[in-house]
Amino acid sequence: METIFKVVIYTLEQKVILATVQLVSAVKRWWESMRPTGGICLNWDEFKRIFFDQHFPVSFKTEKKEEFHAFRQGDLDEEEFIRRFNDLSTYSTYLQYGNDSKWKVERLLEKMRPKYKQ
Repeated sequence: METIFKVVIYTLEQKVILATVQLVSAVKRWWESMRPTGGICLNWDEFKRIFFDQHFPVSFKTEKKEEFHAFRQGDLDEEEFIRRFNDLSTYSTYLQYGNDSKWKVERLLEKMRPKYKQ
């Protein structure tokens, strides 16, 4: 969803509506049981916080943060390294409070094989 929201401009409330109509099975039942009623609307940031808190336990997030900090390129080719770096970086506490491109590039270079750090 975040990729779509970078291309098409929606209000924070519209983002919640677009995301929730796509929920299925247990996640849809969870949303139906807890969504606000009486004209109260969640904005996108509130929805994401509640959704991720519910569906990704603290232990999982902690494990992924540790995996990100320990992650190195090793034998991975550049494409796979960058893909995994981007996936794991979403669990960085620092990046959860804003998209700091400079910080992210510094971490990427730090985790690359030495021959690329010139």
